[in-house]
Amino acid sequence: MYMAMNEADTREQVYRMWRRHIIELDGTRFWIPSGYFPDSRKDVPEWFKQDLPTGMNDFGGNKSYSWKEPVTYFEWVRNDRTWMFKIESGSASLPPISSLAKFLPDLGTRRTKDTLFPLNEYWAHHGANSYYKDYDSAIRRLHGEPTSVADYCWKGHLLTADSTAPFTRL
Repeated sequence: MYMAMNEADTREQVYRMWRRHIIELDGTRFWIPSGYFPDSRKDVPEWFKQDLPTGMNDFGGNKSYSWKEPVTYFEWVRNDRTWMFKIESGSASLPPISSLAKFLPDLGTRRTKDTLFPLNEYWAHHGANSYYKDYDSAIRRLHGEPTSVADYCWKGHLLTADSTAPFTRL
């Protein structure tokens, strides 16, 4: 899916050019003009309406920026059928270890007992922030303490698969 702009209205000139390029270069994907658009807004320009789906926005309801128990997603959909169209929901995840090695200079260095293994300031710089805490905790709680970076990544990939499975079943 393509989105022209998030958290703001798309300018008409930019949107028309962007839309034309998508149709010409890759007309197979769904697109929306903006993730900022509330369904209740009445002053919508005609050029904007042509591609605006109902329910696809970033307003109201539950959002997930961190790992959640898979059952949580089913509960959210049960309580709000439009939840599955929220565009800002997801979970932390890990890239393959071969990718991590390219941007984490000390990958594989054992940390002290007082430091979460293998997380450190380099991991934090690349997104292991507060959103990542629940993901990291779930890795350890559900799959045990990691014994190496490779083990941590493997367990993280299992967790990611488990947390995205509900989306494939909705």
